[in-house]
Formats: sequence, C-alpha cells, structure tokens
Amino acid sequence: MQHVYWTSSYDKKRSKGFTVIDRKRARSAFDTYVKKYDPSNPRIALKIDHTLRVTELCECIASANKLDPDLAWLCGLLHDIGRFEQVRRFDTFNDARSVPHAALGVEVLFGNADPHGPQIRSFVDEGEDDLLRTAIATHSSYRLPTNLDDRTRAYCNVLRDADKVDIIKVNCVCPIEDIYGVSKNDMESSAISPEVEAIFYEHRTIPRGIRTFPADILVGHLCFAWELVFPISRQILMEQGHLEQMLSRHFLDPATQQTFEAMAHHMRTWLFGEESTHMDERLQRQLSFALELDKEKNILRQTHLSGHGRRENDAEHAWHMAIISWLMREYANEPIDIARVMLMCLIHDVVEIDAGDTYAYDEAALKTQAAREEAAKQRIFGLLPDDQATELMALFEEFEAYQTPESKFAHAMDNLQPVLLNSSNEGSDWREHGVNANQVYGRQRKTALGSERLFADVIAPIIEEHISRGNIKG
Repeated sequence: MQHVYWTSSYDKKRSKGFTVIDRKRARSAFDTYVKKYDPSNPRIALKIDHTLRVTELCECIASANKLDPDLAWLCGLLHDIGRFEQVRRFDTFNDARSVPHAALGVEVLFGNADPHGPQIRSFVDEGEDDLLRTAIATHSSYRLPTNLDDRTRAYCNVLRDADKVDIIKVNCVCPIEDIYGVSKNDMESSAISPEVEAIFYEHRTIPRGIRTFPADILVGHLCFAWELVFPISRQILMEQGHLEQMLSRHFLDPATQQTFEAMAHHMRTWLFGEESTHMDERLQRQLSFALELDKEKNILRQTHLSGHGRRENDAEHAWHMAIISWLMREYANEPIDIARVMLMCLIHDVVEIDAGDTYAYDEAALKTQAAREEAAKQRIFGLLPDDQATELMALFEEFEAYQTPESKFAHAMDNLQPVLLNSSNEGSDWREHGVNANQVYGRQRKTALGSERLFADVIAPIIEEHISRGNIKG
C-alpha cells in the first residue's frame, strides 16, 4: 500500500523505517473490540460516534499543519478506548467516580493481560508505540507534560484539539442527562460558581475539582475554546456553530442568566474581535436557531409512518404537512398565501423541542399544553435576532389563534396528515389508544374551517370506514 506523508520538522525522523498505518486493519480491530460492549447501548453508541468524529477532526487538523494524517487519525481512533471498559467495570463515564479513562485506555492497549500480546498489535505494528501511548494517556490531562519532544507534543495537541471540538458538539446533539448526569431543569436552574467565572475570564480551562454546580461543567466545556492550539481547530469550531449554540443557553435564575450572557459576550468578542462582534452576532444567532431546530427530529409522535413503520418525529410531520398544503391549496375555503401556510406548518411544532409532543386525545396533557408551549416559544424563538424572533413568534401565535385563512388551512393540514398515515396503517394508532368517534370528530370537524372539501371527501369517509371496522370506537 502506497502512503503519501506530509513532511514537516516534526516528521523528518519518519522518512526512513516508518510504520505504515493500515486504516482498514485498524478500523476492523476497533469494530471487533467495541462489539463486545454492545454498540446498541446508547452510551456505548455515543462514544463510538464521538470516536469516529474525532478521527476525522484529527486528520483534518493534522493535514492543515503538514503532519501525518494517518498517524493523527489513529490517535483519534484509540484515544477513548478506555471508555468502553470504564462503563463495563463501573457503569459510568465519570473519571472521579471510577478511574481515569485515559490511563485505562493505555492499560487496555499496552498491558499484558492478553496472552496473545498487547491489544495495540491488533491495530498497528510496532514503531509508534511511545507516541500513541503518550497521546492516549494525556488527551484529557489538564496540561501536557513539559518534557515532551516537539513531534510528540504536536500530535498530542492535534488529538486534544479534536477531542475538545467534538465535546462541544456533543453538548449540543446529546441529551443533557447523558452528558452531565443531571436533568434539564437542574441545568437551567443552576448557578455558576464565582471561582469558575473567574477562571473563565482568565481564559483557562476549569479544573474538575472546583466544579460545584451543573452549569460549572458547561462553562468548563466552553473554556475548551480558549486553549485550542491550532488556528484550523478554532475555524472548525466556529463553522460548526455548536459553540454559539452553547453560548445561547438559557437559565431560569435572572442572576445566572445575566452572568452567563456577559460571559457569552466576552467569548464572542474574543472569537470575532471587537469590531465584528455585533455584525457576526446576527449570523451566529441564526445558526444557533438552525441547529436548535435539528432537535425536532428527536421528538416522537404517536402516529406511525405508513406501512406500519416506526413512530414519526416532529420534523417529518412538519415537512409532510408543508408539502401536502402546497398540493392541496386549491381546496382551501378562502384565498391563501401558500408560502405563509407552508412556513406556519414548518414551525408550528418547534415548541415541542422543550414542551414535548401532546397527543391529540390525551385530556390530562392538553390541560398543561399552553403553559408548556408558551415557555418553550420564548426560549426557542428567542435564540433568533429580535426581528426574526418577533416574526416567527407572530406566525406561531397566528397558527394557535385559528382566525386567519392561512391558520385555518394549516390546521386542516395538521389534522389531515396523521389521518392519512393512520388510515394507511389500518387504524392501528386509533385502536392502540382506544379512541372513540366523538373524540375524532371533535377534532376533525375543525378541518372544515380550512377546507370543507377535504373534510367532506377525504376525512369524514376515512373516519366512517374505521368506525365500521372497529378501529375507532362507535
């Protein structure tokens, strides 16, 4: 296999007798190793996904700095190998409650417990053991040892940068409970300790030992941005938008919120410079909202996909509604602005990111729906620049008010879409929840306010069919 290596002062010593890194072999060894830890376990899957993203980041950062991308990639693949054994032995990813996962990774890879030899030989031949051992052992250390040679330090910094960038991403794409071990409410109600705030403004990372409150851990992850070594790492961080999403977090306590907003402004100023902070803030807030919308994909509804598929999520429901509204616009009772209807459809369930899905026939949940969704509306749309936040909040409120031709037709789509899916699945969702005819007609008669034709020719016949078949109780 022919390998082309980047040349730099760090890698001159590899020009002769270097170790060829076979990525296919290494990845196969990784897959074999993690298989025994049950990759279907969400916590194990989280670490596998994190590891694979870190390998890509390592390769990118190394290439930008004329380091060997294959060696950097391998550092990324091996860096968290100790996490899997950690969760098996201790049922936690918390080093303080178990053992340091980096040291455990070194033990797994270079220890002599396996009679067939060190586990590292499954991944790569001898030649880079010292560098790999050091990179793995120090990737989560507060500081690198001062006695490292330049080459080893360079690869350690590549790995540490990649790990930090992806940990910031994990903060935004994974549930708070999985990352911090606390509930969402605990995080939003948290204070920020004065010691952590002081270190933040010193542009240092936060030592684990002084973290007191849940928000201290969040601030600690934000502080990773201060110590990224390579410019490309900071560029990737900014382009991904996850740091801005973290900086837009909301806290319930006014004092904590004020403290955090000041910290966020300070970090944005550092990232973008004094003159560009205001100009870039609009774009960053838009990107933060865009990423927040992705969470709709995690909100599962009671309706199943056609063909007896899995439960659909809110994003799929909203997209389907928007397309159906365009297709069926000729059946609206009144002239409508179809673009306005489609946008209304796309945002009408955004609040469920916080409030959760409320089943149409769950009487108890319906009583608290308005209060839950009002709080969610303020937080989620509040991520946007003020003018766009005002516009989308007004559109959401128009939908909820049910007064304009557009909102009535959008509600008709909200009613029609799940009926079509439910009917295609032989009424299984109605049957599962024991829904009766009065409940279905009570909701679906409102469809006629937006489209009498669709109610009379589509919905009413479907309801009657499923009443006769016993899927809807008479």
